[in-house]
Amino acid sequence: MIRVLPLEAAMNEAYTQQALEETLFAFKNKAYGAYVLRQRRAQHLTRGVIGGVLVLGLLYASPLLWLWLRQRAEAQEKQVEVNVTPYAELAAPPPLTEPEKPKPPEVAPPQVRTVKFLKPVVKADEEVRDEEIPTVEDLSKANPSRVTQEGSSDLYVDYSPKVALPEPPPPPEPPKPAPKREEPVYDFVSKRPEYPGGEEALMAYLKENLKYPRIALENNIQGIVVVRFVVDTEGRISNVEVLKDIGGGCGAEAARVVKSMPTWTPGEHNGVKVNVRFVLPVRFQLIK
Repeated sequence: MIRVLPLEAAMNEAYTQQALEETLFAFKNKAYGAYVLRQRRAQHLTRGVIGGVLVLGLLYASPLLWLWLRQRAEAQEKQVEVNVTPYAELAAPPPLTEPEKPKPPEVAPPQVRTVKFLKPVVKADEEVRDEEIPTVEDLSKANPSRVTQEGSSDLYVDYSPKVALPEPPPPPEPPKPAPKREEPVYDFVSKRPEYPGGEEALMAYLKENLKYPRIALENNIQGIVVVRFVVDTEGRISNVEVLKDIGGGCGAEAARVVKSMPTWTPGEHNGVKVNVRFVLPVRFQLIK
């Protein structure tokens, strides 16, 4: 609650407050401490009130000030004039001047030898001049003309100036073949490749075509040779390799028979034909 006192009462109260402070600090040091703070309290309160009023006023006026600054900036932007030169008034770039190529020196073509031999004309005696008439031999080495001229005696050479023909353009390089894409090889598929006729036909084929190597036969070598190969999407056999060999030429014989197999039924994975890696054990056994 705020009390509003008359002027006389306020003065009396201030006087009473000052007298109270003088009484409290009658026997104490007044140069610093609480006495000084009490004396400056009114100034501090006045400064605080004025500062608070200014800060509050600035906070309330800041939106208006921001709006005023924005409108002023927009007005300045609108007043900016931009001069754009039309395209038709722009100066055209200077023309490109290509350096003149030196002309090749003109070479006069060789000339053929000529002999003065004019058509006979009937004239008066005083106008006739004695001139030597060319012989048949002279005409065989020179062409008849109005004047005698030294030159080549070859009458059948083409003396027209030779013009160098432009070199034909080099033939275009043949297109490089696109690199062949390597199809992946699967070990496990939904449908494995199959020999035509099934497993029994495969065993019959091996039994019929395998030939026991002579070295293995002489050294009593027998066992299982493991051959691995790839059945491609067309059923052909490729990449034949021997994983396990018992020696005596048995591995080479097994690989030979596998390479000579007919076309298989290709394997499939998710309904698509794919390359499949197949492992085939081949048994070599001596029958006594």
